[in-house]
Amino acid sequence: MIRRWYLYAVSGITLQAVTWAVIGLLRGLLAGAGAALPQSTSLQLSVVLIGLPIFGLHWRWVQREAGAAELALRNEARPVYVHVMLLAFVVPWLFSAFWLIEAGLQQLPNTTSASLFPDATAGESVVALLVLTGMLWYFNAQRLHLAAQFADDVFFCGVQRLAALLLAFLSFSVALSASASLLGWLLFELSPQPAGVMFAALPSGEVAALLTGMGAWLLAWRFAQRQFAGGAAAELQSVVRKLYLYVLLFAGMLTTVTNLALVLGGALRALLGLPAAGDWQPLAAAVIVFGFVWAYHAAVLRADGVQAQVAGGQLMVRHLYLYLTAALGLGAVLVGLGGLLTVLIRWPYESDQREPLALFSATLLAGLPVWALAWRTAQAAAHANVAERHSSLRRAYLYFFLLLAVLGVLTSAVFVVARLVNLLLSGDAQDVLPGTAQAVGYGLLSAALWLVQQRLLAADRELEAGLARAALAGQHATLLLPAADPFTLALQTALQAAHPGLQVAVQSGAAGESLPEGGLLLLPATLAARIPAGARALLLPLPVPGAHWVALEPAREQELLRHAVAAVSQLLAGEPVRPLRGWTAGTVIAVAAGGLMLLALLAIPLVLAITMLLD
Repeated sequence: MIRRWYLYAVSGITLQAVTWAVIGLLRGLLAGAGAALPQSTSLQLSVVLIGLPIFGLHWRWVQREAGAAELALRNEARPVYVHVMLLAFVVPWLFSAFWLIEAGLQQLPNTTSASLFPDATAGESVVALLVLTGMLWYFNAQRLHLAAQFADDVFFCGVQRLAALLLAFLSFSVALSASASLLGWLLFELSPQPAGVMFAALPSGEVAALLTGMGAWLLAWRFAQRQFAGGAAAELQSVVRKLYLYVLLFAGMLTTVTNLALVLGGALRALLGLPAAGDWQPLAAAVIVFGFVWAYHAAVLRADGVQAQVAGGQLMVRHLYLYLTAALGLGAVLVGLGGLLTVLIRWPYESDQREPLALFSATLLAGLPVWALAWRTAQAAAHANVAERHSSLRRAYLYFFLLLAVLGVLTSAVFVVARLVNLLLSGDAQDVLPGTAQAVGYGLLSAALWLVQQRLLAADRELEAGLARAALAGQHATLLLPAADPFTLALQTALQAAHPGLQVAVQSGAAGESLPEGGLLLLPATLAARIPAGARALLLPLPVPGAHWVALEPAREQELLRHAVAAVSQLLAGEPVRPLRGWTAGTVIAVAAGGLMLLALLAIPLVLAITMLLD
């Protein structure tokens, strides 16, 4: 295995070096003998003369191994190598196409150049394109050969999908940046201009980037869409695809909302009679372009949901998007409300509050629909699906804002008490009222947030309890244990306390006694032979006179009760039965250290906030 990866690594590195040396030699020949530097030519010839035999030798070994049937079936390095080489050649191919298109656009009148490499001429770009096209053709043929051989192989399909989506993401990012710049330029040109302002030249760099980026994205994305439409289980259950879609969905949402807030802020500034803070055209262009990205990828995700149900890692990616979006939206709402509260309190004491009024109003108006939409979707999913409701990200979201609320109340209370103590000691009442009122307002806002988060947590618990009671209706468990034994009575009491709707009966389990049909059986290992076929049963590791358990430590009664109740809960919920794991000394130390670090990190902004308020 390691030898095979070594062979592919050497083959890839040497082939890349030889390819670029050949491109350099051809560019030198194109420029003419007088323009080619002898030193660079000798270096390129040396790379070709030394690198080509090394590549040929290692590639011969690679091909020999690939031809062996027993190795071909286990060769995971070859698809990785082929797709890495394809990406390594397609990226410079796109750069060369960009330079060639830009060179052609510069021949048009009234254009500007924004190339990162202005020395890349059209001839040099054509040379690179020809050589790189040959390499792409060869490795694409290798990919097609592998696809025919391993069409249903999960690993090959995963590597192919990852390469296609990576190319799609990179090229789409370039196309988005260029399209936003071009649209901003167009809006600026179409807007009324002051007298004497001339039309700006066409940015040829953005046009070339848009053409190359969009072309590469269409090629890669259509390939990924065809693979998904094929209906293979590996494609339908792909986490990488969902991650790609949700990353672009989140980027589109965040950029759209951020720029929309700035546009709304500018509009509110104009309504309040304030001067404009900047040009609106780039902001409007970003809203249009990234709003399209947001809408398009939301539509793709809806279509994916119709074709295949979201599960497993895909569900985790969806949770991450929903709760991260809800967190950003709620954060914007809290910032907007806090800022408007500050404006309202300080309005009688400060002359002009129009600028913060416009800023915080725009923040609130932009964040509120984002939070409402994301939270409504998350709540609907949580009420309909137990997996959604048990999501760790949901709990993290709720408890994070619960923590922020507690810190807000604490900060406000400390500030108010400090101001009152300062008033009693010094008698200086200057600025006491507005500062104290602002702290009280923040404290009330934090308290309202705390109440809302607590209510949401309580609603989740009530829903879980109601569903558990409904699931336990008609369920019964039978303890095949001595009726008068204290452990039997304690286990019966513990099960009824943990599951109020569960009917718990006790039978001695004597020979000849009929066992109840259905339900759940809890019995010692000595009665394991009496378990009916198809029954649900839990074996209790109770002591057996004259026998010892192997690889099982004797359990205390309270510990055994706790494990038995947990196992019954797991079995009734349809989950696999797993033992409860206690905390080791290392776990306790790690949790304690993490808690202290978290307290230290939270104490720093708390102290800074109190200091700023006191100042």
